[in-house]
Amino acid sequence: MAKILVCGSSELQEGNMRGFESNGHKLLIARIAGKVYAMNGICKHQGGRLYDGELSGKSVTCPLHGSVWDVTTGILIDFYDNLPNEEMYPVVEENGSIFLEL
Repeated sequence: MAKILVCGSSELQEGNMRGFESNGHKLLIARIAGKVYAMNGICKHQGGRLYDGELSGKSVTCPLHGSVWDVTTGILIDFYDNLPNEEMYPVVEENGSIFLEL
């Protein structure tokens, strides 16, 4: 696994998310309850960029068709159709920086 720098810890405040692209992966990172999570940033429904959606608590809503995902688990919370879970990725926060392990 490669350890990839995402951003400085101070660049991702509590309750916020952002998009990140590396090695062909489009990911969403979010800080929830003091912990940083990373999941696939592209909705399984029709490819909406989840990181352009709305984050409320630990739920992100896809901006295209309103599917709602838990950013701490990658599990679909609400949608009219069943969709597979979004992939989650390991995150390491150290020395004032956030890294993904891809």
